[in-house]
Order: sequence, then C-alpha cells, then structure tokens
Amino acid sequence: MKKAELESVIKRIREDYREECTVGEGIKTDELAAISARLGEAFGFAPDAELLEFLSLANGFTLGALKIYSAQELIAANSARPEDEFHIYIGELGSFICTYEPHPADYYALYEDKTPETVILGGYLHQILDCLADLYLCMTSPYFRVKPRPYEDVYPFSGGLAAVKYKGKWGCVDKDGKMAIPAIYDSADSFSRRDAGPASAAGEEVTALDYDELERFDGGFAEACLDGKWGLVDKTGKAVIPIIYEDIIQHDGLVAFRQDGKWGLMDTAGKVLAAPRYSRAYIYDKNTVWVREGEKCGVISPDGREIIPVIYDDLHIEGTLMGACLDGKYGYIDRTGNVAIPFIYDEADEFADGRAMVGLDGKCGMIDTDGKLIVPFEYSDINYDTDENSGGLMFGYKGFGKGKKMFLLDKNGKTLLSIIPDRQNTFSEGMAWVSLCGGKLWGAVGYA
Repeated sequence: MKKAELESVIKRIREDYREECTVGEGIKTDELAAISARLGEAFGFAPDAELLEFLSLANGFTLGALKIYSAQELIAANSARPEDEFHIYIGELGSFICTYEPHPADYYALYEDKTPETVILGGYLHQILDCLADLYLCMTSPYFRVKPRPYEDVYPFSGGLAAVKYKGKWGCVDKDGKMAIPAIYDSADSFSRRDAGPASAAGEEVTALDYDELERFDGGFAEACLDGKWGLVDKTGKAVIPIIYEDIIQHDGLVAFRQDGKWGLMDTAGKVLAAPRYSRAYIYDKNTVWVREGEKCGVISPDGREIIPVIYDDLHIEGTLMGACLDGKYGYIDRTGNVAIPFIYDEADEFADGRAMVGLDGKCGMIDTDGKLIVPFEYSDINYDTDENSGGLMFGYKGFGKGKKMFLLDKNGKTLLSIIPDRQNTFSEGMAWVSLCGGKLWGAVGYA
C-alpha cells in the first residue's frame, strides 16, 4: 500500500468515528474490532489465530505503550484510590505504563458508563489508529522477513539464527522466522546454554564443562572463568591457557590478556607476543590490534610494532577507512595512517559497504569513501549494518522521546518504511529486530 492510500484510509476512519470516539466518551469493543477489520481490508492482511489471540479485545486492547481496560476493570482497581490519582493507577495496572496523560473528562466517563464493553478511552483514537497502522505495515512489508510475533525477548542474529524467548522458554528462529531450534531452554546466549556448555547452530550440545562462565567457541577455543580468573579451553574442556588471568579475549588465533591491570598479547598456545603495557586491547584480526594507552588510541601488530600512532582521542578500527578523532574533530584515515577524509565532523562511525554515518551540528547523514554526502544531514541518529555485503539497510530517526519516528532506508537513503517503534536492536548479519505494541511483539527487518 502506498503512503497516500494509507493516509486516506486512516483519515476516513477518523472521520467516521469522530462523534463516537471523542474525549469523555468510551469506544465500544465492536467499534475497535471494526476499525481493525477496515485497516486489515485496506492492507490486504488478515492476522493468523495466534496474533488474533494476542490482540483479543476481551483481555484488554494493547497497542503502543498503552493498555486499554474495560470500565469495570478500572473502577474495580481504582476503588481504593482518590479520583485525582486515577491516572497514577492506570499506569500501574498490569505490566504496561500509560504514556499518554488521560483527559479529565475521561475519568468521569468511566463512572457514567459501567458496562464491561466500554473501554478506555475515546480520546485515544488517533494513537490506536497509528499503532494499528504500524502493525499492519510491518505485517505486510516485504522488508519484515520475520513477521511480528509475541516474543518476550530476542537476541541479534548470529550464524543465520537468532535466540528468541517464547512463552517463557528460549529457542532460535532463522531469517525467515521459522523456529529452527525449539523453544525449550531456560536461558540462552546466542546458541549457548551457560549451565550445560556451548551448543552448535543445529542445537546439539558440544560438551558439558564445569566452569563458572563459558563464552562462545571461536576457532575451537572458548574463554572460561573459574573462581574469578580467566583462561582458554578447547572443546574437550582442557585448559590450553592457564586460568590465572584477570581477563582474557581471544579471536583469530590471538589472545589479549590482562595481568596486573595491563593488557598484552599471546597466541593460543600461550606464547607471549607483546608484554602487558596497555590500558585496553581489542583484536580486530590476526594482524591488527587496537590499543589504548592512557587517553590515546592507536593500532599495533601482534608483536607490538606500531602501525597507527597512539595519538588519537578515539579510533574506529573497523571498515576500509578508520574513523578517528583528533583535537575534538572526526575524520578518516586509511590503514597506513594517511588522512583520507578531513577532520571536520562532530562524530563519525565506521565504514561498511562503502558508506559511514557522520554527524555535524546535531544532525546525522551518510558519506561515501570519497567524503561525498549520500544521505543528507536530516536525521537525529542513523543505525546501519556494519557488516560488509549486508545489503545496505539502515534506520534513520527523526525527533526524540515518545514521538521519535523510525525510517527504514536503503543504502542510498530512500525511505522503504516509516513507523514509530517501541525500540529496536542494531543490525547483525543484515537483520535487525524491531518491537511493537508496548514491546510485546518483535519482528525483524532485512532483505529477502
């Protein structure tokens, strides 16, 4: 459906219900059902049984951050409260918080009409319509690969799967929303169960290990913690690096370790490559390590040789060009340290797929590797996938707080979808989760 067509449908519904749905008057449940049906017809979408159950008016109509209760529910719950505190109790009912200040006339309407089919509140028709429209847009959009479902929590995609919490248990869905690992686990961290050891993407447990904490395996090894100390173990549970360090992070055959408050480098056999001297260290790949020494950042090789001088206030090592901050302004340097884009921005993020987010005078835009502006400075923030070859989808935001609007954009800045979500996660593997209906529905966007 085109935006103009959607606006036309919503306008007609608002006009039709103007008299019935005004401040101080209740909306009947059948009227709300009719509104939903008309939007569904306009979108060519009919919710399945599970979604219909979730949206059931009999249990309170839930949209956005507002739960609408029957008059009898509210009056019963409010019987011990002074009338001028009524809006406080609305906020305390159930697990939802009322983010809109009710009109005083709505309080009195509850006492005038005590029938159970009257729901709160007539003055909220616009919010109801906007939330319903967002839901139908997401359910019908080709960019919502995982359609909104009543998940309780979600993790970013990793290895083509994402952990989801459904009816109190954890499982995994694929990028088309199909349940790849049944929701039968009590806890999840991507594809691992901390109480039983890491698991493979197929759901098969690799091994059961007796450690306080165990991170995910990378290259056949995993960081393990015992009695507050860290080391490295293989898939049989054998410690290949003694569990004696304050912290340890391994990637791509290198291990960063902290000893006496300082970070150094070793290989997975435990051979020290660079003695501990840095306040922080991050392994980008087997040849490149980001380090911080005091208040300055730079890049070293595994043997401690300086590749990028440790002179920058901030340094984003990911991407073809590195965002760097010098004397309060951001620009970009290449991987040998030469300036590629001048230091003129207030903020700068990493390059991916040939574009990066930059900030100037409180607004954000996107530039290419030549410094050419490809998305204008008109967004309060931009969230994009930093993985190469991700397809280029990104979120652009306008406004702040409750009215903050999200725009799904392609890599050239063209708007594909605009909604007001409750919250959203960052992109991972070309996919990003978005929550709707007070955080009770989660769906994921991405290219098919």
